[in-house]
Amino acid sequence: MSNLTAGLVVVLFYGAIAFVLVTGWVRWARQSQPRNAFSYIALIGFSLANVSLIIAAAGIIYARKIGGFPYYDPRLMRLFRWGGTFSLGGLLFSAVGVWRRSALRWYAVALSILTLFFWFASAAGE
Repeated sequence: MSNLTAGLVVVLFYGAIAFVLVTGWVRWARQSQPRNAFSYIALIGFSLANVSLIIAAAGIIYARKIGGFPYYDPRLMRLFRWGGTFSLGGLLFSAVGVWRRSALRWYAVALSILTLFFWFASAAGE
């Protein structure tokens, strides 16, 4: 894969994460139908995926501040573990929330899968 193609894939991947994140929150805020247990379960899944993204952003900011992580740094491994755990938790909750119609049911699944893929790709790149 050429550098241009790899760069395009990365830009599309991060663009997909941003699109699903913003669109999901907008849909949740504008939801007019009454919320039920499954919509709250989907919200929990979506929120856990959001926490995973916050961990990723905080890790990137921290790495910039300290000048990067050494190879297999325990702090970096903890970031991978916590980020992946929150993504997986988000996927489990969103899989339950997908069974009933709600504003976030597909957004929660999509964001959880995207964040889980992010953590796997980041760990594989280490």
